Amino acid sequence: MQNRIALIFTSILLLVSSPLCAQLFDFENASIPTSWSGDVVAFKISTENQLQLNAPVGASQSTVVWPSLSTTNCSWEFLVRYDFAASTTNYGLFYLYSTHENFNSANNCSYYLKIGGVAGNSDKIELYYQQGNIKYKILESLTGVVGASKVVCRIKVIKNAQGVWTLNTDNTGGYNFAEQSTAQHWQAQSYHFSGLRCVYSSTRRDKFFWDDIHIQIPFSLDRYEFENDSTLIFYFNQEIDSCNKIQLDEDFGINYKVAFGLKILTLTFEKPLLAKTYKAKLQNVFSAGSNEPFSDKIELVKEMYYYVGQLRISEFMSDPSPSAGLPDVEWIELVNASNKAIDVKNIRISDPSTSVKLPAYILEPKSALIVCSVNMCPLFHIENCIEVPVLPSLNNSSDSIFVWANDTLLLDYVQYNIALLGKGYKLDGGYSIERKAISENCSFAQQLKFTDDATGGSPGIAPMFTNTPPIMFKAQIISDREVRLNLNGAVTLNQNFISNPLDILTMRNTSTAFETTYLFTCTHGFEAGKAYECIIDSIINCKNKQQSVDIVIPLIFPKQAQKNELYLNEILYNPSVGGVDFVEIYNSSDAYVQLGGSHLFNTSSNKISHTFLLGDMVIPPYAFVVLTPDTLMLKQQYSNAKDHTFIQVKNLISLPDGGGSLALVASNGRDTLDYIEYRDDFHNKLLRNSEGYSLEKINTINPVFLPDNWTSSADRATPGYENSQQVRYNSPESKDFYCAPCHASTNLNGVDDFVLLHLNPHTQAAFGTLRIYGIDGHILVDLFVNQLLGFENTFKWNGLKQNGEILTDGIYIAVAEWWTSDGKVNTSKIAISTSQY
Repeated sequence: MQNRIALIFTSILLLVSSPLCAQLFDFENASIPTSWSGDVVAFKISTENQLQLNAPVGASQSTVVWPSLSTTNCSWEFLVRYDFAASTTNYGLFYLYSTHENFNSANNCSYYLKIGGVAGNSDKIELYYQQGNIKYKILESLTGVVGASKVVCRIKVIKNAQGVWTLNTDNTGGYNFAEQSTAQHWQAQSYHFSGLRCVYSSTRRDKFFWDDIHIQIPFSLDRYEFENDSTLIFYFNQEIDSCNKIQLDEDFGINYKVAFGLKILTLTFEKPLLAKTYKAKLQNVFSAGSNEPFSDKIELVKEMYYYVGQLRISEFMSDPSPSAGLPDVEWIELVNASNKAIDVKNIRISDPSTSVKLPAYILEPKSALIVCSVNMCPLFHIENCIEVPVLPSLNNSSDSIFVWANDTLLLDYVQYNIALLGKGYKLDGGYSIERKAISENCSFAQQLKFTDDATGGSPGIAPMFTNTPPIMFKAQIISDREVRLNLNGAVTLNQNFISNPLDILTMRNTSTAFETTYLFTCTHGFEAGKAYECIIDSIINCKNKQQSVDIVIPLIFPKQAQKNELYLNEILYNPSVGGVDFVEIYNSSDAYVQLGGSHLFNTSSNKISHTFLLGDMVIPPYAFVVLTPDTLMLKQQYSNAKDHTFIQVKNLISLPDGGGSLALVASNGRDTLDYIEYRDDFHNKLLRNSEGYSLEKINTINPVFLPDNWTSSADRATPGYENSQQVRYNSPESKDFYCAPCHASTNLNGVDDFVLLHLNPHTQAAFGTLRIYGIDGHILVDLFVNQLLGFENTFKWNGLKQNGEILTDGIYIAVAEWWTSDGKVNTSKIAISTSQY
C-alpha cells in the first residue's frame, strides 16, 4: 500500500509540474475522466474504485479512448483483472499508441498489448504493431502468465528512443516486476491516441477490471554518440544524479573516466575504441529529480567513418615474371593512411570485372598490408599478409584497381599503363608499381612509378607519407555564362568559399564516384578571347571539415580563329631518321584563340591530305603551339624544344620530304587563315643536307606567302619558341604604341633631350589623344587631344610640364588612346623616364 501511495503521489507531482509528461488514471474519485471518448457508457467505476466493463446485452466489444503522450521515450503501467479465464472470445487489449481514434479503422496504425486470447491455460501477453489489416508481433511474455482461471496482473511496458520495447509483469498484481521479453521495432507516425478495448461474450460483459493506469516519460536515454574514437557521450532526458559511482557493465577492456553535465554523461577511454557493436548496461545512473534508476540495456554501435584516401593502394605487382627476387605471384599492398586502426572486413578490392571482400584484419595507422591469393602468404615471410579466394587478375600492361568500403564508397583507385612509366628492363616484368607519395586526403592522385628496389619491390613495408595535398582543380568555360569545374577527389564546394571574380548566379553538383564536378552559371557573360580567374578560398573535405586551399584557377574563354591572327610559323617535313614531322602555329593577337575545329590541308604531287584538329587547342596571346604525331619523340629530337607547347595529333597529315603546300583553314571550312609552300630550295643554299632542319619564317606576321620569307633554322629547329632567323615580331616597331628612345635628359645640353613616342594605329583617319601622367595619376602634359592621326605617328616630349617647368627625375606614364570610325577604342600605356643626365 505504501508503494502505491508513493507512486500516486509521485504521479500527481508529475502532473502538476508538467501535465504533458505523465497521465494517471486511478479512479479514486469514482468517476470516468471527461476527456475519454468511445464506448464510455459501457463502463462504470466499481465499488473498489476500478474501471469495470458494464456493457449492454448483445454487445461483443467496447472501447474507451484518450489522448496519448507523444514522446519517443514512454512507459505504461496498469493493473488488469479478469474474473474469468481468458479465451479466444474473451480478452482485453491496451492500445499504447494509435494514429486514429477508431482502433478498428482500416487506415489505423497502432501498437497494442493483447492480454490473453487463446484457449486453455497457455495465455500470454503479446505486443503487436498493426497497420490496417497487417499485424506484426514484436514480442511476447512467457506462456501462462495470464493463463489462470482468474487473471490478476500488473503490467509495465517501456519503450526507449531507439524503439527498444521491454515487457515487465507481476502476475500477483503487486510491484515486483519481472522482465518477460525485449525487442526492437518502431514505425514513426503521428500517434495521438491511447485506450482500452474489451472483446467478450455475453456472460463476461461485466467481468473486466482496469486500474492504476500510469503513463509517463521515464528517466531514459535520448541518444548517444562517439564524439571521437575514445569519447562516448550519453544524452538523458532528465538531469543526472552525480553522487553515484557510474559503471558501464561491458567488457571494453579499457579504463575510462566519467564526467557529468546536467543531462550528459561523458566516458573518456584511455585508448581508442575499435569500430564494432557493443552491448552494455549502465549501472548506478539515477535521475536527480525522482531518483528513478536507469536500467535499460544499450546496444552501442561504433561505426567506422570512411573517406577517400583513408586506405591507399600503395604498391602492387601486376607482372611478377621473370622474378627479380620476389615471389612469382601477383599482390596488392594497402596502407592505412589515417591515424585510426581499420578493420578491413568491410573493404572490397576489385578490377573492372571481378571483386573480392577482404577477411577481418586490424590494420594499424600508417601500416601496410599485403593481399594475395590463397596459400601465397607464406612465400613472403611476413605477418602482415592476408589471403583472398580470388585476387582480381592484374593485366601486365594496363588495368584499374579499386578499393571500396561497404561496397559503395570508393576509397582509392589506380589506373596504370606501363608504357607511361618510362622505358627499360623493368617493362619486362618482375618489378612492382608504387605510388611516389602517399597522403591522407580526399584526392585520387595517381603519381605512379616502377619500384627502385633491386629485388622487385618492398611488399609489406609502409611507404613514406607526405602532407602535400594533390587535389587537382581544373576549370573550363563552356559557354558565355557557364563554367565547369572538375576536382580529382571527393570534396564539396560552398558558393561562399569562391571569391568574387566569377559572380556566380547558380551552382550545381554532378559528382561521380571518381570525380567531383560543378557547373556554375554566372551573372555576367564572358568576353571571347579573354582570360579570367576562379579563386577558391576553401573546401569542405571528405571528412566534412572546412579546409583552406586558396587556389587560383585560370579560366579561358577562347575566340574562334580569324584571318591575320594565326600564322604557320615553322615546319619540319624532312626529319632525321627515327624523327617526326611538326607544324608550328603562332598566335599574333592579344586574345586566346581556339585552334580546335580548324583544318590542315596538305597538297603534294597533286594529292590532297587533310587533318581535322579535334578537341581543345587554345593558343594564348603571342604564343606558339606545335602539332606533331609524337610529342615524346619530338622532344628527344630537339632538347631545347618547349614541350609544354606540344599537342599530339595522332592522325596528323603526312608532310612529304619532297615538299608541298600547307593551308590552315578556319573551323567553318571556308576561310584560309594562312597558306605556305615548302621545298628544299627554300633552305639556306650553304646547307648541304636539310634532313632534320626545319623551315622558319623570317617575318612571322606577313600575311602573304613569299619564298624569300623562309629559311633554314640556325638551331636545326625551334619547336615552341621564337625562330632563330626571325625578324622579332615582339620588337617595339611591331607594337601599336612604343617609345624609342624612352628617356629624356633635362639638362638642356642637346643630347638625348627627347622621348620619342611612336603611335601606329594601322588604320587611316583615326583620332587620338596622347598624355603624360605622373605615377600618382595626375595629368602633367597633353601632347595632343582628339587629333587626326596618320598611318604612322611620332611625337616628342622633352621631360617638361605643360607650363615648361622641369620635372623631378623619375618614372612617368605615357597613355595613348585612339578610336576609329567604327567605334572601336584602343588604349595603350608605356613607362618613360627623365633625369638631369
